[in-house]
Amino acid sequence: MAQKTVVCKLDGKEYTLKFSMRVPLLWEQSTGKNYFEAFGVGAKPSLVDILTLVWAAFRNGGCTLTLDELADKLNDKDLNDLSSKIMKLAEDNSTKEQGEKGGSSPLEQKPQN
Repeated sequence: MAQKTVVCKLDGKEYTLKFSMRVPLLWEQSTGKNYFEAFGVGAKPSLVDILTLVWAAFRNGGCTLTLDELADKLNDKDLNDLSSKIMKLAEDNSTKEQGEKGGSSPLEQKPQN
């Protein structure tokens, strides 16, 4: 089974980051953008996109910090480390789903215009 959570420590307090489909949902609700366009193959997400993704994983893990509060607690290294861990959780979640269903997910297909 793929790991879906990571525990991290900020300012001496432990937080759980959890990846599920709720993370892209929270991200899209917060940014008004399409998650797959921002984080798909070849995409170049902005700093705000990355920070919001990290915040969404914190929220999904039960954290009540606002995006601004989280931003105040993070430095560049923290954000880089956490975003890498979250993308790994997302990748593990996707790989697990593909393995269970035996094929590619419709979510991986490019939208048709």
